[in-house]
Amino acid sequence: MKEYTMLEAVGSIRPEFIEEGLTGAGRRRRKGGRALLGAAAALVLICLSLSGIGALAAPDYVKGIFRDIFGPGGAVTGTAYEAGSGELEISAFLSEGKLVIEINAEEPGIFPWRELKTIRLTKYRITGLSPEDAGEDLPLLESADFREGRARIEARAGSTWDGHLTLVIEEMEGGSKADAPLKILGRWECPVEVK
Repeated sequence: MKEYTMLEAVGSIRPEFIEEGLTGAGRRRRKGGRALLGAAAALVLICLSLSGIGALAAPDYVKGIFRDIFGPGGAVTGTAYEAGSGELEISAFLSEGKLVIEINAEEPGIFPWRELKTIRLTKYRITGLSPEDAGEDLPLLESADFREGRARIEARAGSTWDGHLTLVIEEMEGGSKADAPLKILGRWECPVEVK
């Protein structure tokens, strides 16, 4: 095995740099070069160990995108998460005068879903309302517990709502103990069923 084979295996190092390192930039090369090979082997082991530790410490796979929310003067005032498609499954139905919304995370064990304790809708609308119902206020939706990637939100339904409605959600807010709320952005369209 040649002396520079190990150094060459670490990356795309040009041979002239390897030769220069082995000769000590003009100094006479020691016979055997065992000290240099030992140092190179130690360097390779350290690099491999650190990359393994980094892989273990890295966060889980995240499908969406995190971005800062800027307030007046350009100061960062919060964080938003633009959810990837398919991360949340949302269904809605009418039952006994209530609008029931069920939210399920596809992978509840990954970040950010595993960190959230509550969730609520902050920007949503219901399409398909008749002109008489269009004047009614949308139901006030409180925060719901978000456990194991699931939440169930209930609110009063309009007096004449039927099953030809669609719930359109564009923004939610997730909460956790002592942390600032996380805005969850996306677009979900859910037909409202009647049960």
